[in-house]
Amino acid sequence: MMGQPECAMSVVPYRLSIELNVELYYPERGFRLICVCRNLSDTGMYIHTREPAPEGTELQYTFQVEDDPRAFSGKAIVRWVKALPVLPGNRTPYGMGIEFLDLSPAAKAWIQEAIESDQMARGILPRQSLVHEGELNLAAEEQFAVDALYDSLVFEPVVKAEPEPE
Repeated sequence: MMGQPECAMSVVPYRLSIELNVELYYPERGFRLICVCRNLSDTGMYIHTREPAPEGTELQYTFQVEDDPRAFSGKAIVRWVKALPVLPGNRTPYGMGIEFLDLSPAAKAWIQEAIESDQMARGILPRQSLVHEGELNLAAEEQFAVDALYDSLVFEPVVKAEPEPE
């Protein structure tokens, strides 16, 4: 995932349910198209499109959100593509997951602020960083579970062997 060391624990990012137009540019195909983003996180977005790119394709994206005159642009990679149910007489629509390869600090800040606002409106406490100032930062339930696990372990005392007489 973007911005995390490889050894970091995998945490599924909170996805903001949102509907906004996103312009995709496929450099390999040389064309642009407008698609609909259905959810967004600071790691990527889920898009509905009739023209998906194959998994592994790098593309460029641009999107703009309400109440903000800036357009956010950058590069992304297609991580997965899935055919969606077809309505009679229509072409097959696809769901496509893209991962941001670069996300501007302004876009990241907007997304994180929108996610926190959405979580507060839903009564969800935003997930804090797992490590804070070199210490584990666990919720009370998580700390209770870790303590219970530790308490369930049985440790045998280490007995130092006596040296054999010569």
